[in-house]
Amino acid sequence: MQTLGRLQVSLGGQRLRLPRMRSGEILVWLALHGPSTREQLVNALWDGSAERRHGEHFRVAARQLRCALAAHPAVDFNPLPFEQGVYQLSARLTVALDCTLARWALRSGDPADLRRALEAYGGPFLPQQEAEWVQARRAEVAGDTLAAALALGEWAQTSDPELALWAYGRAAALEPLHEGAQRGLLRAHRALGEHAAAARAYAHYAQRLRDEVGDEPGFSLAQV
Repeated sequence: MQTLGRLQVSLGGQRLRLPRMRSGEILVWLALHGPSTREQLVNALWDGSAERRHGEHFRVAARQLRCALAAHPAVDFNPLPFEQGVYQLSARLTVALDCTLARWALRSGDPADLRRALEAYGGPFLPQQEAEWVQARRAEVAGDTLAAALALGEWAQTSDPELALWAYGRAAALEPLHEGAQRGLLRAHRALGEHAAAARAYAHYAQRLRDEVGDEPGFSLAQV
């Protein structure tokens, strides 16, 4: 399931069209948090609102999600059972989420996993949704992805400067004022003999630092 940059759900290799964003949000919530009561879901999706209309909106969104999943030819079971007061995704559904790749990669420490997580990051988590739980997860995913980029850059800086340049570039794109990302980016440029590019990157970083926080870099290009 693609949750970074936009929500896109595929089932059996076939893209699934969800009738409304709330249906997708329910799907992502359950995939991340597991079985949940109606109250937990409404509280998460509508930031604790107790308004009756939100309960009605939830019921419609949940029913439409179930119908959308059940319409797939391979689904001959109830994909969203409601049992003993909780909603959950069927155990027969295997859900893969791109938003968990960076944290998994950081735990494994495998450069291939780190690279896969960076390649999967197509933008913020569920950018069209602004519920509190979405914003919190968005910040976590961005932080994990930044850490994965820095870890890959550090691993590659001596053995593969081109990969280091790509990784530190991803880190700098996520957090333009991050000094570690900028230092790594400059080191990679210089390791590749790209001294003019390093000078341009340093000048761009210094100018952005002045414009946004009124500060100067804590290091010179010669100190990288």
